[in-house]
Amino acid sequence: KNALEAANRLATGDLSARIESTSRDEIGRLVGAIATVADYLREMAQVAEAIANGDLTVEVKPRTEADTLGTAFTQMVDRLGEIISELRSGMDNLTAGSSGVSATALTLSQGTSEQAASVQQASASLEQMTASITQNASNSRAMEQMALAGSGTAEQSGSAVGETLEA
Repeated sequence: KNALEAANRLATGDLSARIESTSRDEIGRLVGAIATVADYLREMAQVAEAIANGDLTVEVKPRTEADTLGTAFTQMVDRLGEIISELRSGMDNLTAGSSGVSATALTLSQGTSEQAASVQQASASLEQMTASITQNASNSRAMEQMALAGSGTAEQSGSAVGETLEA
């Protein structure tokens, strides 16, 4: 009766069930085989818990070539290791790519700053040129006025000299 209860508990996933056989007849050997299956299931459950906790260093040793569960766990650990390696490689590539993008953005930023400074310098030069042109125009008008005044004075002087000579 204890063996039947333990087997039913194992069938529902309760691996805490312990089965012991004291008989050496066929039923006793059957109960012993069920106890061996229970031990194997507990071992595979420990492997599954280790994998679930991220431990991919766990060693799974299939008991025979026909050990489907052990082989599946071995393949799962190997494939998860490959996936993690691929993810690491992808992250390294992503990190390198983002560093390149960051460097390019920095270069663009510096170039934009330099262009802005050049535009400011050009604008300041244009303002200086405008001021110089305005000053030159003003000076030219003043020179014209002086030239006209000088011309008028020279005419008067010429007339005065002419009158003096006639007298």
